Amino acid sequence: MTGKTHLSTGIASGVTVGLCAYGPSKEAMAFAFACVIGSLFPDIDHSGSKISKTLRPLAFIITMFCSHRGIFHTPLFYAIPALIIYIFFPNVADSWLAGFLMGIGIHLIQDMFNSQGVMIFYPIKKKINVAKIKSNTPVGLMQETAVSAFLFICIAAVVVAMFRMDELNKIMSYVAQISK
Repeated sequence: MTGKTHLSTGIASGVTVGLCAYGPSKEAMAFAFACVIGSLFPDIDHSGSKISKTLRPLAFIITMFCSHRGIFHTPLFYAIPALIIYIFFPNVADSWLAGFLMGIGIHLIQDMFNSQGVMIFYPIKKKINVAKIKSNTPVGLMQETAVSAFLFICIAAVVVAMFRMDELNKIMSYVAQISK
């Protein structure tokens, strides 16, 4: 997938989920910003990526030791530090970490539609892909856009469903209190 695709899906998903989860607030903005960073971050191991060009010194060091679609494209690489942050810094974990992890998750799911695949079950080295979209062709770019739009629609549908479930639970609690 291209950086533009990761970026646009990260923005759309981060803003949507951030506003639904936190309302119009600083936390929603933090979530959205972190989601955008997370949606680009796994490509820090690729010298031509948007995030690598932005964070050149860090990317230079990372690309010396890591290959593209290696450890930075595995859920386990992010799960362990996330758990440590969540345990020792729970306030950070609320919006920043959740947004960052959501962005990474979106990135990894998108890259599973690429012919190179992703090592979802790392340390098992087999790369999983569900399609073989090639971003460097006009048809591939259209397919990439369609996959990203579908992914965003799924995320939005889940958020709406969660919001409605929360509202339904409030109504049911209110009905239960009235009927007593």
